[in-house]
Amino acid sequence: MKLKFGLVLAVWTLLFGLAAIPGSPASAQGQAQQTVAERCFEHHKFGAQPVDVAKSADGQTVLAQTSWNWHGSIGCYLTLDDDALAALRAAPPPRSLPNAPTDVSKRCFEHHKFGENPVDVAKTADGQAVLARLSWGYHDSIGCYLVLDDSALATLRAAHTDATDTTDTEDADTPQASPQFTAIAAGGFHMCVLSTDGTAQCWGHNQHGQADAPASVQFTAITAGSSHTCGITTDGTAQCWGRYFVSREELVPMEAPAGVQFTAITTGADHTCGITTDGTAQCWGRYDNGMEFVPMEAPAGVQFTAITAGSSHTCGITTNGTAQCWGHNQQGQTDAQFTAIASGGDHACGITTDGTAQCWGLNRHGQADPPARVQFTAIAVSLTYACGITSDGTAQCWGDNQLGQADPPAGVQFTTITAGAGFTCALSTDGAGQCWGNPRAGVWTGFRPLLVESETPIIAPAGVQFTTITASHSITCGIRTDGAAQCWGAEHVNPNSGLGYSQPTAITVGRGHICGLLSDGTVRCEGRNTQGQADPPSGAQFTTITAGSNHTCGIKTDRTAQCWGNSRYGQADPPAGAQFTAITAGSNHTCGIKTDGAAKCWGDNQHGQADPPASVQFAAITAGHGHTCGLLTDGTAQCWGNYPTGRDLDAFFGEYVPMEAPAGAQFTAITSGYGHTCGLLTDGTAQCWGSYWYAYEHNLMEAPAGVQFTAIASGHGHACGIRTDGAAQCWGAQSLVAFAREFLE
Repeated sequence: MKLKFGLVLAVWTLLFGLAAIPGSPASAQGQAQQTVAERCFEHHKFGAQPVDVAKSADGQTVLAQTSWNWHGSIGCYLTLDDDALAALRAAPPPRSLPNAPTDVSKRCFEHHKFGENPVDVAKTADGQAVLARLSWGYHDSIGCYLVLDDSALATLRAAHTDATDTTDTEDADTPQASPQFTAIAAGGFHMCVLSTDGTAQCWGHNQHGQADAPASVQFTAITAGSSHTCGITTDGTAQCWGRYFVSREELVPMEAPAGVQFTAITTGADHTCGITTDGTAQCWGRYDNGMEFVPMEAPAGVQFTAITAGSSHTCGITTNGTAQCWGHNQQGQTDAQFTAIASGGDHACGITTDGTAQCWGLNRHGQADPPARVQFTAIAVSLTYACGITSDGTAQCWGDNQLGQADPPAGVQFTTITAGAGFTCALSTDGAGQCWGNPRAGVWTGFRPLLVESETPIIAPAGVQFTTITASHSITCGIRTDGAAQCWGAEHVNPNSGLGYSQPTAITVGRGHICGLLSDGTVRCEGRNTQGQADPPSGAQFTTITAGSNHTCGIKTDRTAQCWGNSRYGQADPPAGAQFTAITAGSNHTCGIKTDGAAKCWGDNQHGQADPPASVQFAAITAGHGHTCGLLTDGTAQCWGNYPTGRDLDAFFGEYVPMEAPAGAQFTAITSGYGHTCGLLTDGTAQCWGSYWYAYEHNLMEAPAGVQFTAIASGHGHACGIRTDGAAQCWGAQSLVAFAREFLE
């Protein structure tokens, strides 16, 4: 139904004036104990995350935003902020895409995936009944925006009346004000906070009960390990929940020593240590010394003022200000004096008496190289990186940044900071939480539970025929026979689009970004762009493209290579003047086949993945994380580099073994994922080799028997192929751990 502009403005004004009640994160105690309001937020994944109402057509500028709110009578609904109201007042909006759409309007509708699909404004809390909807409109001056229909107007008017009625008091189902926290702790894949009333709330991975915080218990401190959590209660004793490894196969409940009072507490992967009231340290649990799990024992008779635990070691600041460490890979005492200390996987950092940071231990990713001459007031260390709060209150990080975990928000002041496995969270000066990092979502905007999935099989769309296919991580994309691109897999990929605004001739997928090669040779990208990986060079023409984790490369029409995005390891710095016939991007390295058939690689070479064999000619090449494989001119495959043999975090920090292609097998195509490679044999069937740690239950190495394919592509833990009938078929699974995109401020 069309609405006149005056009515639209009245609706927006009404929306802006609604007496809304902000939401709160869903309870981590399970669906049965959730309130109606929490179910509404959890079911619709709205939280309080802003919704972009108007953007510039290229998607770079947000002109106006709305926020989600909740009311008992209608569930979740939208309210406008001042910017949204001003933007929509400034431009009388037509409701639909123009009959003769301009390139700008088309890009806006299809780039943002708005189209004319309605948006549910108000639903019943169980998500079954839609009470009101919005539709997307378009105007050149503001881009895409939302317009209410009559049903939405009537519903929100009724809700406004109800919300301002003094007899309508808040009940147990009404979300309370945005939460404030006094402490925060990041575990392996779970998060815990202490509310202002001292109670603990945890969410995330809960396979071993590490997120089952005890109800009605008040804590003064909290700390999170790999599969357990501990806190100091108001009477000074410690209380733990979750489990820890006592051997490679056995986990047992983590139990704190009874009757002992503590002033500080810290957890490692499978152990916990605390400072008792007499200043000595006491530890419980075990640590992996590389051969077996042994008890963690603190040094006797030494008094400490601060304590911190890494994966398999613990460090403390003694009363004379020096650091002392114990456990696996201990670094011993240092000569420096410290006021604060923090430990990660196999390294530790401390704040010296002059305020600067000093680190020691494993430094594979630069995690032990803090910035010089920067003064810190707090510090946090994780497996491969570290972060600190500087003297001006802002956060600064160093070390591994593949997931954006070392990219803190600029200009925000924090009081407390904590580092997890690939994500960082901090409490701002107003007590609110903010997080960044995460393999799925890029930068988080606040708190909401980390979602941990089981190993979910990748399922290709039914009834669709494809001509080409590509994959990375948990995303798969293909070009259909009608020329359009379609993607499936990870939760943030629209399964019915991809690069739907155009018909690319080729497509490539990175770690959250997608790029397409258009018929004029230019490249267009969408998705995650934290490091410029989705910003192709303007005007350059390419014949082929490839995407790595956070960088993208292509071969230009003059056969030289050009890359953009992250180049920390040199992966986006191709050799000048070299000409290529093929190119492939791995996690942090890139390889190409030169015009003489030889392979040339650049970037990260930690596992030998950038050292191709000399004097060998290749017909095709593919790159994974720590390995690369090539297809020789005789059809056999040859690989170099290593792949991980472990599961979960062991895949990042465990044993790597050489990647070896099956001897004597002949292939027509080849593709690499994180730790595996698959190829098409001459009879059209698929064969895979390497590691299947990302798809343990859905064995990636077992390609479908007897099925013939014409093309093949590999992601992190899955592979997909195009069958001879044009349909796509996948095997393996999505990543074992998936993170929610929506976080509550």
